[in-house]
Amino acid sequence: SNGGSQKTSEQNNTGCHLAGNVISIMVYLAPLPTYYRIYKKKSTEGFQSVPYVVALFSAMLWLYYALLKEEDYFLISINSVGCFIETLYIGLYYAYAPTKARVCINENFSPLPTNFHVIERYQKKLIHFSC
Repeated sequence: SNGGSQKTSEQNNTGCHLAGNVISIMVYLAPLPTYYRIYKKKSTEGFQSVPYVVALFSAMLWLYYALLKEEDYFLISINSVGCFIETLYIGLYYAYAPTKARVCINENFSPLPTNFHVIERYQKKLIHFSC
């Protein structure tokens, strides 16, 4: 009887993970109408890139965490998709942004390698703190 209970628990976990991934995909795709508008008008129309840069950084951090955990395929898959989608958004934004906005994007991206170096340096403390 205990084996059946364990199987049901695993199925529930898988169902929750799948539901979480579906909801996350919907969140990642929510800005699609905005980016369609940017593409059609060939202008960013005063939209800011910061939310998308932050979303990319967040997905990258979650992906890094998932890779440290090993075999957390749900976290790895959704955050890989998130990194891809956010990179597309930022690329499209960059293509149609005025020069000042492009400089802002470059400034937002420049600290990313440094931040990952810091994270790697303190990885054990961070993992211990988060778990």
